[in-house]
Amino acid sequence: YPLRRQRQMCIRDSINTMPTATVSSQDDNATTTTGSASGSSGSSAVSPSNNSEKMEEIARTVYVGNINSQITAQQLIAFFSSCGGINYCRMAGDESHPTRFAFIEFSTIEAAHKSMLLNGSILLDRPVRVNHSKNPIVKPPPKPVDPREKAATQRRLLRVVDSINSRIGSKEDKDRDRDRDRDRERDREREREREREGERKRKGSRERKRER
Repeated sequence: YPLRRQRQMCIRDSINTMPTATVSSQDDNATTTTGSASGSSGSSAVSPSNNSEKMEEIARTVYVGNINSQITAQQLIAFFSSCGGINYCRMAGDESHPTRFAFIEFSTIEAAHKSMLLNGSILLDRPVRVNHSKNPIVKPPPKPVDPREKAATQRRLLRVVDSINSRIGSKEDKDRDRDRDRDRERDREREREREREGERKRKGSRERKRER
């Protein structure tokens, strides 16, 4: 079954090379509490090779101000999710104050531009302010991946894939057996029809002999 085998290998290969996409949020009360549209508290030198990547990341990032302090990062993500995919949300400001602000990094520049249309929209009881951010969001360093945990996850996924493939194979076998039985039944029906036709011819021959 070359087609099924090829499909199984493709699924297994995709698991082994599967990228991990994370939508995360972080509360940060230690950041600046001013209303400036900046994703970081300071500036840092950027090498020319990383400059275009940084500018593209800034273009996908927006500043959101005048947020009711009762709003969580998850609720803010849900509010802006209609604009497009969100990669990161960073809440900032003192939770004891009536309002806070946040920075949202979208997956595309188009989504960030679309979020500008929500400027002045009411979230809970306040109109939020949405502006372009001047800097990208400062993110914590990525957590190192435990090779053993990654291998265990891949084994679990492969077991699921094998289970799915076995079900697909079982269905294909049943379909193939059903088609084979149908072909055999058609062959038997054609054979019976030939026998009936031969019997009719023999009967007609006997009747003509009696008439003579």
